[in-house]
Amino acid sequence: MKQQMLAWLCRLCPACNAARLWPNSTFAKKLAAAEKNCPACRAYKQVYGKPAQGE
Repeated sequence: MKQQMLAWLCRLCPACNAARLWPNSTFAKKLAAAEKNCPACRAYKQVYGKPAQGE
């Protein structure tokens, strides 16, 4: 349940949403590096089976 809540937070995150909309932007590439340290992004990857930024 905790992972699902964190994944839900990642779905609401404005930065992650912008990176999902424009995956080839410089911002998305920099955010992909920060994704490794974000617990919500890691939970998103585990729950949905794909990276939060759509690599």
